[in-house]
Amino acid sequence: MLPIVETNGKILYINSNKVTFPYKIEQVLILKSQILILLDSCIKNEYDNVYSVNFDGTIGWRVQSRKYLSREYENKKLTSYVGMYVRKETNLLQLNDWWGGRYIFDLNDGHIVGRDESGRDW
Repeated sequence: MLPIVETNGKILYINSNKVTFPYKIEQVLILKSQILILLDSCIKNEYDNVYSVNFDGTIGWRVQSRKYLSREYENKKLTSYVGMYVRKETNLLQLNDWWGGRYIFDLNDGHIVGRDESGRDW
């Protein structure tokens, strides 16, 4: 059974549990075994703004940072994520950043598994 989930600014309520985040909650996805949270995308120097929360209110994971992924990202200006959805065909999480980048993550641990560049000419 899915929990009752509500938000109020920085606070996530899961049944009787309260989870407070450092920034405003922008988007919530309730899945079968976890709740995905996208925090405010306008916070400067906050790039890894997606969390998984267990139904008991504990943090399952925070999305893996791109800046430790490869040399490609060492000098790149990173931006926060602005949207998220679960790809039903693969059961992977897609996060979109301000630059239009589409990154794919494992829902079990928040680790990045790839970048989607299909349909991009640039």
